[in-house]
Amino acid sequence: RISDITEEKQRDIELKISEERFQFAMEASSNGIWDLDLRTGNVFFSPQSLRILELTQDDVIDTNEKWDERIHPDDLEKYLKDFNMHIKSETNYFENAKRMKTKSGNYKWILSSGKIIERDENGLPTRLTGTHTDITSQKENETAILKNSQIINEQNSRLLNFAHIVSHNLSSHTGNFKMLLDLIETENDSETVLEIFE
Repeated sequence: RISDITEEKQRDIELKISEERFQFAMEASSNGIWDLDLRTGNVFFSPQSLRILELTQDDVIDTNEKWDERIHPDDLEKYLKDFNMHIKSETNYFENAKRMKTKSGNYKWILSSGKIIERDENGLPTRLTGTHTDITSQKENETAILKNSQIINEQNSRLLNFAHIVSHNLSSHTGNFKMLLDLIETENDSETVLEIFE
């Protein structure tokens, strides 16, 4: 029996090329990729996702819970809220910025973005996929800008107070000058006018 498998082989070649392109794009990108199976709780993290947190493939981070353990306690509630809102289809996609602990114990700001890509026969989500982006430098810049803005506001407030003080002092002196000039205009006695000038 002889079968023509040209189309099947062509599909295999195209699939291989597509996978190679995806692999290259994944390795060239500074963003990490994650893929979560909601039925099992297992998750795939690309080497870039792990590298962001100074982890390697030897560090076993194969469940979402293990990843979530690295989230800063102050950011965990908002992260879980954003995640669950997407799971409940209250949002079109999942996005959350949070601090995460690196292997060395420092924290980095990570932006997680994702979307449900598979649902079961009842319409319940079964799979999410998305990206991780290190936004630490962006957050540090925002903090520096905010700090500079506060310093500028404080300096402007001091300058405004100084302007009020100067304005008050000048107005009291100009009031005294005006009163003396009014007296000179109305005074007829030249000796009194000289005394006022002095």
